[in-house]
Amino acid sequence: MSILSEGDDRSELLRRRDELVREVTELHWDLGGLTYEMAIRDHFRLDVLVRRAAKLQDRDAELAEVERLLRLDENARRAPRVSARASHAQPDESTAVLDALLAPSHAARRDGGDGGERPSAYSGE
Repeated sequence: MSILSEGDDRSELLRRRDELVREVTELHWDLGGLTYEMAIRDHFRLDVLVRRAAKLQDRDAELAEVERLLRLDENARRAPRVSARASHAQPDESTAVLDALLAPSHAARRDGGDGGERPSAYSGE
């Protein structure tokens, strides 16, 4: 199972991720080189640096979103499929423990007990 509708969508996301990785890497290098060139000339143009940094941030955010979508799709593919039979299976030991903690009278009735009294912590005292 996949969150993406077609295999083409996944291949398109993979292609876009590779493209963004290259672009983000290039923008990092360019920003660093630009800053270096300004530093050796002792003439910084903050407006230019900020514009370049903003472009880098935009591409980096887009890359993060594409990677998030790919992870979601991969997790959906790996998730175990729950059959209709499994959803109606008998409760296991952990379910019994949770029932006992959350609703003591319910657990006692299910196990054949009389339900008993709830501890004082449940009576609002």
